[in-house]
Amino acid sequence: MSGSLGCECVDATSKLQTLAGDRSCETPTGEGGVLLSLGGSCVDYSYGSGGCLQHDLIHDKDCQGGLNGTVVPRHCPQPWCYVERDECKRYSEEEIRASDFFPGLGLFYSYSTCGGSSEAWMDHVENGTDPIQKNVLNGGQFLAAVPSLQLPNLFKLDTAGNTVLDKGDEYYDDESPFYGVYINYVKDLVRVSNGDIGGLNFTHVSKASNVEHPSSSYTAAVQDVANGLVDMAVAPFWITDQRLAMTSYTVPLVYDKTVLVIPMPGSKKSLQFETAKVLQPFTPWLWVLVILVIATTAGLGVWFSDREKLAKKNYGKSLRKINRKIKTRFRRGEGGVNAKRKSKSVYGRLIVDGFDLVRWKDFSFSL
Repeated sequence: MSGSLGCECVDATSKLQTLAGDRSCETPTGEGGVLLSLGGSCVDYSYGSGGCLQHDLIHDKDCQGGLNGTVVPRHCPQPWCYVERDECKRYSEEEIRASDFFPGLGLFYSYSTCGGSSEAWMDHVENGTDPIQKNVLNGGQFLAAVPSLQLPNLFKLDTAGNTVLDKGDEYYDDESPFYGVYINYVKDLVRVSNGDIGGLNFTHVSKASNVEHPSSSYTAAVQDVANGLVDMAVAPFWITDQRLAMTSYTVPLVYDKTVLVIPMPGSKKSLQFETAKVLQPFTPWLWVLVILVIATTAGLGVWFSDREKLAKKNYGKSLRKINRKIKTRFRRGEGGVNAKRKSKSVYGRLIVDGFDLVRWKDFSFSL
């Protein structure tokens, strides 16, 4: 396997062969090699080249401890290879990092292009033996990432001389130079360093870091610094806890004072305001609906109550009138069969009217 499309493995043998002095050594097979660290393993010049392989397990004696019963570090079985930084940044989303063992050779490696993970190796770097580090500038060449385009700080120009502010093909073309206030400032730093900084070039943020931090191209640029793809990032950065955990910052050039402005709450004593407070939380229209329901219910209750009282009053009058007629007839001696028939019809009427009254009550209650 030679790596994923857009981030293929490269041959770094010739670069490792340029190392001399304290880094030269003889491998266990008697061939010339290079030390991974001072006093560390001696590996062949083909270390990291030849495709996606378990290079540490093959070359590093610290990864061959399983032969004598010691525990093999977790990163040893992971496949990886050296890759070409600029190609991977532009044409792939693979994670790439600067070489921890050979920081001055411009070597970059990737586990993800080989289907592996750099997690175990990063744990080894943080908790294991420190690799060789270069702590002085000594006229070195440096690469700076530019996370965004914005006038007048950072921008590009197209072939017609027009300002480019979108992150299209022009942004990812490293042949097209960056311009702006921050670019001029950093170039002045190079000039006044009196050769301590040999040169500084500018580049885009890698697509892999943009995928990892989709909400902020600035955090993506800091991720590139943490991964060793670039030496620094140039832009008006906000210093956040997340970014500080990945890398360090220079002394701030500008301080932004952020002020939150809100209207001062005033005191209202008007009758309208106090009334509205009492009516809360209902809206005026909801209060109108409540009042209408109450008024309608009260009106219906009064109406049905009056009807029932009126019916009882009229029925009582009828009974008293019938009773008086019966008594008058009996006093006159109008008894006999006709009187009995009439009295029976009267009592029958009373029964019917009583039944009607019960039905009226039932009807009123059912309402």
